[in-house]
Amino acid sequence: MKRPDVFSVIYGMNPAVLGWSRDLTIENPAFANVLKVKTAEEALNHGIYTLGIIVVGQAFTPNPSRPPFFFDPPFAMVDGKLQPSEPAFSK
Repeated sequence: MKRPDVFSVIYGMNPAVLGWSRDLTIENPAFANVLKVKTAEEALNHGIYTLGIIVVGQAFTPNPSRPPFFFDPPFAMVDGKLQPSEPAFSK
């Protein structure tokens, strides 16, 4: 706020979701949950990881034309199995 000539955006993120190394794998069931839930209340019922994946996805792979959470998830369900979904997976 003191330097609007330098900074035009401020983004705050809870550092609790920055140490997910083992949790950001295809084996984490939260990624499948993200593809199923349709409301924030449903996401909350599936636990903190499901909600965390949604908010991190909104920050890193936003997509205003993809309701209900408006981001591109890093995985997609293909033949009943999660598979990396590009370009979101690489981002």
